[in-house]
Amino acid sequence: MQSIGRNDPCPCGSGKKYKKCCQLKDEIINLETFMYEKYLIVRSSAAGKMINIADDKICITPIDVISFLADSPIYNKKNIDLFSYSEDEALLFQFILNSLLMYAYPVGNLNDWLWKHCLNEYKNKFSQEEVLFLQSLENFTAGFFQAKDVEYKKYLVIVEDLFTSNTYKIMDKGMSTGIVKYDIFCGMLIPYNKDIYIVEGGTPIIFPPLEKGYIKETVDKLYMLNKKKLPGDKNERLSKFLNLYPINIYRTVLDYYFLIVKH
Repeated sequence: MQSIGRNDPCPCGSGKKYKKCCQLKDEIINLETFMYEKYLIVRSSAAGKMINIADDKICITPIDVISFLADSPIYNKKNIDLFSYSEDEALLFQFILNSLLMYAYPVGNLNDWLWKHCLNEYKNKFSQEEVLFLQSLENFTAGFFQAKDVEYKKYLVIVEDLFTSNTYKIMDKGMSTGIVKYDIFCGMLIPYNKDIYIVEGGTPIIFPPLEKGYIKETVDKLYMLNKKKLPGDKNERLSKFLNLYPINIYRTVLDYYFLIVKH
């Protein structure tokens, strides 16, 4: 394809020169894409270091994480060890375990999450950009979110919190190509740039819209099993519950897999 010169007519048909029309838009899009790809590299590097620290420095084993995940009465009659036996299930289970380890597993006597523990105790192991990423996790929003609109070219998904009805704009290249309007997903939303968020600690499971009732019932069941009662109406309580104890996002996912996907 022939390149467009700065002084050539803009291909959009506006009649203006390219440099005074769409060139600036193209440059902005290219810069945004570059920054996003760079962010993903930093995130991946920080995640790898966190997992290594958990293994080498804190001695957290996969069995520890599995035991914590299964420490709920909803798994009394389920053997979650079987979950990792097939190749497909192993990939899904490992994804859940890694996310849970980094964002929802209590570390040490203070019950910090791993990312917070790494900031407090192993900050020197991370680059300046990785530290900034870890610090951004302080402002996460955990929960279940329903897609309201998808802007495929910009990798943007506009979502609504299932419990609070708050709306968020998410940038996610993979999700924007695999999700459609009204699909539901879960995880943690991390501030990225201005009013845009990135999904952290998500799962590869997309819930069909009809599962909204199942999700709310399961989160409510987990909340009722929790001894600490929270203020607010039911939806507000459940939202606060997921933000205080993100582990229950992963428990809901696993319960969904056992009861619906696997059967």
